[in-house]
Amino acid sequence: MTPSLPYRWYDTPNVRFLSISDFRRFCRENGFTVEQASFLSGEKTISFWPNLRALGAIFLLSKAKEMKPQSRSDSGKKGGLAD
Repeated sequence: MTPSLPYRWYDTPNVRFLSISDFRRFCRENGFTVEQASFLSGEKTISFWPNLRALGAIFLLSKAKEMKPQSRSDSGKKGGLAD
């Protein structure tokens, strides 16, 4: 609990907070790449231990384009075994 987050994690009204590490894991698991990140506490930029010290974060994300599944007609053309 902190002055900016005066509730316990399970007792927050309406909003659930997560850590920077939680958000990075979510991004990794869902195919997003963190291109840039800035960590803030009031008007200060936090660079040392942001997961513990920052009160907010701004992320620039990108999402990889989904690869098309290889079609059956292409499967034997590239290095496939001969019948």
